[in-house]
Amino acid sequence: MTGTSTARVPVIGMVGVGRLGRSIAERLINTCPLVLHDISDEAVAPFRGRAQIAGNLGSLAAQVDIIIACLPSARACHGAVSSAVWPVGARARIFVNLGSAEAALADEMAAILGRHDIAMFAAPVSGNAVQAASGELTILASGPGTVFDEVKPVLCRFAREIFYLGESVALAQAAKLINNFLSLSNLAFASEAAVLGAKAGIDPQLMLDVFNAGLGQSSATKTRLAEYILPGRFQYGRSLDLVLADLRAFQEQSSRAGIVASPLGDAVAGVYRRAAEALSPKADVSEVIRPMEQDAGTLVRWRSVAS
Repeated sequence: MTGTSTARVPVIGMVGVGRLGRSIAERLINTCPLVLHDISDEAVAPFRGRAQIAGNLGSLAAQVDIIIACLPSARACHGAVSSAVWPVGARARIFVNLGSAEAALADEMAAILGRHDIAMFAAPVSGNAVQAASGELTILASGPGTVFDEVKPVLCRFAREIFYLGESVALAQAAKLINNFLSLSNLAFASEAAVLGAKAGIDPQLMLDVFNAGLGQSSATKTRLAEYILPGRFQYGRSLDLVLADLRAFQEQSSRAGIVASPLGDAVAGVYRRAAEALSPKADVSEVIRPMEQDAGTLVRWRSVAS
């Protein structure tokens, strides 16, 4: 006589149901039991009747096996972990942080969670809410290998690529900061180049086609210029204040690694700082081009948008 066994589907808890978290929750909701918590009632409202709603992080930890945190900043995540009233014998055993975190904050969170027998796992994402909705995020993962084996099937539901970097939680966080810096540098460089092209009288779409056909191509030219700047949408979904926090963390990472000078890090941070001062800290990252356009007296837009 033979029998079949079915692996138990873990109950997932999500903390943070903002724009990115909402897209991830939508990917999870039909594949596993889901419990959500957000300090905003408006954020969880679309999920009422479709998922369980927890009033606080401690309540969520008592109901789920794996907690996934999708919060806007490292400090927000640290604040949630440090202020939570964790139940004795919480059901949750794994805490997955999808965001970036400086080493000191990550260590503090890991220590707090460890006191409650909850393992911390780093899985910072690269991508935005649109990519999350289609399951095309990239995840940089690190932490105990046994934990990775448990969380990978869950991460695969909203990520196209997952890079496991090793046992130390710090590895994924370092890789995320480095990748963020490169991505933000590409956007700053592409924006300045596109402004010069427009000022020289080159049609912005043709200039973009030149970038993407040659060695100047990057994710900035292929997505952010093409989809958010030329159409005048400016809704990539990440604010300048959060970008500046990422760049500060990158510079701190450089300093800890013994790299005394970071001239490009300073220059790129200066570009985004200027945009935040000229516009608003809450302006979209794609709006970094606006002060450059103002200085040059030109716009990098499709003709139909600029006219």
